[in-house]
Amino acid sequence: MTNTKRVTEGYHSEGNKDRRVKKTLISNLKLIGILAILIMCVAVASAESKEEIFTNSTHHSATSSVTIQNDHLKIEVGNNGQYRGWTAAGDAIFYPYGTYPWSSFMTIKVNGSIYDNAPWSSNLDNYLTQETVKKSPVETETKWYIPEENLEITQNIILVSGQAKFILKLKNKGTTTKTVSVRYEWDTQIADNDGAPLREEGGDLHEFEIAFEPVTFSYWSAYARPEPGSLVIYATWDTTPDKIIFAHWPEAYGTLWDYSWSSSRRFYTPGYTTYPYSDSCVLMYWKDIILSPGEERNIIVYYGTTVGGGVNVDVSTYPKDKEYYAPTENIKLSVKVTDANGSLLDLKKTEFQSVCRWK
Repeated sequence: MTNTKRVTEGYHSEGNKDRRVKKTLISNLKLIGILAILIMCVAVASAESKEEIFTNSTHHSATSSVTIQNDHLKIEVGNNGQYRGWTAAGDAIFYPYGTYPWSSFMTIKVNGSIYDNAPWSSNLDNYLTQETVKKSPVETETKWYIPEENLEITQNIILVSGQAKFILKLKNKGTTTKTVSVRYEWDTQIADNDGAPLREEGGDLHEFEIAFEPVTFSYWSAYARPEPGSLVIYATWDTTPDKIIFAHWPEAYGTLWDYSWSSSRRFYTPGYTTYPYSDSCVLMYWKDIILSPGEERNIIVYYGTTVGGGVNVDVSTYPKDKEYYAPTENIKLSVKVTDANGSLLDLKKTEFQSVCRWK
């Protein structure tokens, strides 16, 4: 009876039972918390830094470089044709770290065969016929020739005012028709933000992956921050891409052509500006370019602080010292449009569209 009574008394009190349950729950929660912290620590300790990804995966990479510069931009081009750049103020417009450029690269596909200068693959390096040379203070040139494809590839990068003009020349030197496709992977760090938010012309600012096919806009832009007033860099083209993907660089870097994007995958995380939480890139595709024997085709893209093929637009309001306007008030704009040489363009003879966004 004594033992039975003790057991009965021990569980008769609901207060004692609640306290025991609570203690057990608290102990279990503490254990779960400790395990979660340990798992996170192991994950962080084992994760590669962005530079280690390059070091641990390099097959070929640039071993030297040349730099071109004007009053607006500076572009460094590796001897293997890879590149990175900055504004004249020193703000990055591509990922800037490493001894030489490495994190942005191109892929050439000829009749289904892939050639590239990605550091972890880089079979295109075997076909260099002219390592990058500095043709002038504002122009570089790199050349490749793939004999089994009879394809000559020439890359020229030219600084034109506030833009870097990327020209890729594809020439069929064979006697049969070739089908050539091109992919650019551009690692978009703007200023200190490696996960630059991205926007297509007329669209929303994106922080998650998204694809555009066909491409119906004339430029995309990359932002140092989502907030107004941050540095913005623009990409436009004379040769419209067939497809564009705003992507998370850590996944895209390991691909040469196809990329399985996901609308739930972030490339910019608010509060973070570095890999892996914030790390954006842009994939641009030009597909199925038909080259007859002896034919040459060019892909031309511009990237910099202005929009358009070497056209600069300066917009000011009148009066200049007025900061705020009523919703129904008329605003007088003064627009000055100049070409790459600084000469005024006649807007009456030029198709010009202005899009205003109000914050």
